[in-house]
Amino acid sequence: MSEILHTSEPWEFRTIGNRIGFQHNDQWIVIGSMHSVLDFLSEANGKRIVACVNALSGIKNPEHFVSNAKNFKKQSEVFYKENESLQFKCNELENTNAQLNDALSAIHDALENGLSINPDSILHVGLKKILQNEKSV
Repeated sequence: MSEILHTSEPWEFRTIGNRIGFQHNDQWIVIGSMHSVLDFLSEANGKRIVACVNALSGIKNPEHFVSNAKNFKKQSEVFYKENESLQFKCNELENTNAQLNDALSAIHDALENGLSINPDSILHVGLKKILQNEKSV
């Protein structure tokens, strides 16, 4: 079992004098000072750090949790791309199916009107119609 790898929550963001840091119980952790133009970055970063630590409250090993979350995100992105590819292939199959249905309907209509069609001409007419539809897409 993993042990806790940081000071337990809750953390508080503090500025005392020109120092910026975190406070937990009696511990004070300084992360910067208010002596530069970038002071607002130190303060903003400090607030973000405290928010992140407190957001992971109750998780025994936050580092492991965050690592798993990053891996999950990567896997989700892969699945999303695979889904897009499968959706594209599905759309292609639906288009081909619609074209085959149109060709079959035309053959059916021809037979209903008493025309005799040999199998080779059915295949030729059906393929010709499909090829025409593909060129127009």
